[in-house]
Amino acid sequence: MIDNPSPETYKALQDEIDLRMKVDQIFNDIFPHHMEALKAREISSPLESDFPCYEKLMDSFEEKCGFSEYAFKYYGALVAECQAINSHPEILGSTMDKLDSVCNKETKEFIN
Repeated sequence: MIDNPSPETYKALQDEIDLRMKVDQIFNDIFPHHMEALKAREISSPLESDFPCYEKLMDSFEEKCGFSEYAFKYYGALVAECQAINSHPEILGSTMDKLDSVCNKETKEFIN
C-alpha cells in the first residue's frame, strides 16, 4: 500500500481488515472461554490423543466457515475444545452445532 497508494490497494487492505475482524468474531462466538485462555497463552499444544478430534474440528471449521491463514492463530482454541471433548465426549454435538450456527450466520463467503 505504501508503494502503490491507490484506491485498489486501499480496498485490498480494508478487505483484509474486515476478514480478520470476522474471523476474530467467529472464534469469540464459538469458543469464548478458550479464547481468553488462548490470549493469555494458557493453551498447550495438542496431545497425540487429541489429533483425530483436532483434525475433525479443523476440517469442519474450514468447511463451514471457510479457509483463512489468519484463522490459524486461533486454532489453539480447537485444541482446547478437543481436550474438553476428550473429557466430556457428549459436548462434540454442541460444538458442531455452534460451528453451524455461527458460520451460517456470518456466512463463509468472506473467507473464501
